[in-house]
Amino acid sequence: MSYKTVISQLQVQAMAKVILPVLLLVICHSSTHLLADHPIAARWVPPGAARQFVDAHNSARAEVGVDPLKWSYSLANAASRLVRYQKNYMHCEFADMTGQLQYGSNQMWSDYSAKPPREVVEYWVNSGKKHYRYTHNYCVRNQNCGPYKQVVWEKTEMVGCAQGVCGNNNGSLSICFYYPHPGNLGGQRPY
Repeated sequence: MSYKTVISQLQVQAMAKVILPVLLLVICHSSTHLLADHPIAARWVPPGAARQFVDAHNSARAEVGVDPLKWSYSLANAASRLVRYQKNYMHCEFADMTGQLQYGSNQMWSDYSAKPPREVVEYWVNSGKKHYRYTHNYCVRNQNCGPYKQVVWEKTEMVGCAQGVCGNNNGSLSICFYYPHPGNLGGQRPY
């Protein structure tokens, strides 16, 4: 092997060590940015729906004195993928979230076309808030306060949601993901 060949190979290797990480960073940033802002990526959230989801959550959070949430396109995309999966492969049934601790989650199935996002969140809040007893941190027997607790979970900072209509407008599924700190943790108060 000639001296020039060795030097040339070393130069290529040195350039690859610098260029490859930069190139990967640019590709990852671009694909994340494109997915987050692409209108089809979260197609299950119609225009204005994100604002309605966030405003309804933040209204409930303000009532108990916790910080407002921010919209997350990443969480919305994850919720959108799950809604599509449930719609296409699971007959639009509730998703099984057992053991899923990466995000907090709420779901709602309705037997007619999609409810407006504000109504979805208000349902979670109203159905749980009236049964939750903060002073003793428990839910009235045979009631479900989990969705309410997730909405007002103090450590949560971001929310992303999606909705899908099932079949011929014979039902709809709404899912929200929350990050960080999944709510509804046993024995812990939400705020």
